[in-house]
Amino acid sequence: MRAPVHLLVLSAVLAMALPAAAARRASDVSVFVAPFERVGPADAVLPDVAVLLADRLGTRGLGKVVGPAALSVDPAAEPSDADVQAWGAKAATEFVVVGRSTQIGRRVSLDLRLRSAADGATVGTFVTEAGRPEELGAAVDRLATAIVQGTTAERTSATPPPTPDVAAAGPEAQNADAEGSAEEPAAPDPAPAAGGSSGNARRQPLSVHSDEMEAVEGSDGTRRFLFRRNVRLRQGNMSVRSARMEAYYPAGSSDPSRMVATGGVRLNQKGRRAKCTRATFYPKGQRVVCEGDPAELEQGGDEVRGKEIEFFLESERMIVRGGADVFLEPAPEAPAETVDSAEAAP
Repeated sequence: MRAPVHLLVLSAVLAMALPAAAARRASDVSVFVAPFERVGPADAVLPDVAVLLADRLGTRGLGKVVGPAALSVDPAAEPSDADVQAWGAKAATEFVVVGRSTQIGRRVSLDLRLRSAADGATVGTFVTEAGRPEELGAAVDRLATAIVQGTTAERTSATPPPTPDVAAAGPEAQNADAEGSAEEPAAPDPAPAAGGSSGNARRQPLSVHSDEMEAVEGSDGTRRFLFRRNVRLRQGNMSVRSARMEAYYPAGSSDPSRMVATGGVRLNQKGRRAKCTRATFYPKGQRVVCEGDPAELEQGGDEVRGKEIEFFLESERMIVRGGADVFLEPAPEAPAETVDSAEAAP
């Protein structure tokens, strides 16, 4: 069984780091850095990134770091689970780092995987680039930070009614949520939802749990985390399950601008339930845009369907686009008043 990977977003996040709900001491961690595959032109002189990374990890307070020269193994970016287990046993380490460095012109791309020596499972995937050879040291530093965070993270398994304030918006009112856009459109200040606590949810920690995770840092400083298989997001009283989720971070920000869940999306929030094929969550505005054919939002016996449903987690406001079907559960009738027979006598 693959070890789940967790990401917990708090008030501060190191570049490409994996914060966690609880941490182990770095001095308890042991890592073997295996020789990396090197890809590039025949006449290219590629630096030995595995050696550089082992040297960086040796300065990060880990209990044991075994460099690539310590064992006679062939470079392999994707070794079998059995190979990883054998290497970990020979090096007497808990983790094995494997990877590939690719040089195209002056740019060097680094693709690493942190593997468990116990069963060969991938704990985390880390990708970064150095635009020029002189930037390689900084790129390796970022990878070392991410690996230390990944090895010290605790890897454990996790897991108000929409009243008829509904507007069926036409095409001119639809919000174009371009995939590449990192900024959230301004959202109005919603009124507090019944039984809710306006403004509190956005200040609560946001956690994501999944079986697989990939982290990518762009040359412009933006970051993207890709979660796959059995993805679970939670913030306050909201939870989301999906097959896949991507979290987008603007350059220099410790908070995601948006998170996009796809594949059998299920959202729950204090009895409010949504089902769709794609849901985009904007943490800053505490709003969700569900898309499907149709997307469905349900509370109790009331149900709303549409091509796209936008709703606010801190209020009862929603917008349905692409046609709206609303099904309301009739309120139970009040019992008829009875008159005592003694009082009714003339």
